[in-house]
Amino acid sequence: LREAWPETAIVLLSAYYDVKGITALRKFSTGASVGCAYLLKHTIDTVDQLTQVIFSVNERRIILDPTVMEGLITDTETTGSFLNDLSPRELEVLSWMSKGYRNSTIAEILCLEPKTVERHINNIYSKLGHIPASKDQRVHSITLYLRGTGQLPEDEWNDEF
Repeated sequence: LREAWPETAIVLLSAYYDVKGITALRKFSTGASVGCAYLLKHTIDTVDQLTQVIFSVNERRIILDPTVMEGLITDTETTGSFLNDLSPRELEVLSWMSKGYRNSTIAEILCLEPKTVERHINNIYSKLGHIPASKDQRVHSITLYLRGTGQLPEDEWNDEF
């Protein structure tokens, strides 16, 4: 596919996490200048959400389902990263936080009680460790998540994190 249509972006929807799918997506996206997405079907609830994903991929963005992201983190050399200490649900909550959603909206999206989302966020903060008083926990957590998932290029963050 890549050889025949090098400028083709791809959105892969799957019923479950599949290592073969990740391997294929890695091969497809290696050296490509187009976006791609790998999402589990339960992640997309509406046509509008799917449309947003398609537009984002068309803008050369890479979008991964939190469960898929966990698999990638486990499969790569991120040993010791605070992301490795997070549960799949905590990664999912952090992923939605990184998109700018409020706790109440995250609760609605994930069909959880707001207090459950707050508990997951507090767990994320405690696993992150000590944060200087001069930094906001939410922003710091999101920055580390984006950095750890490769969504924040090195030249866009400073070494204070």
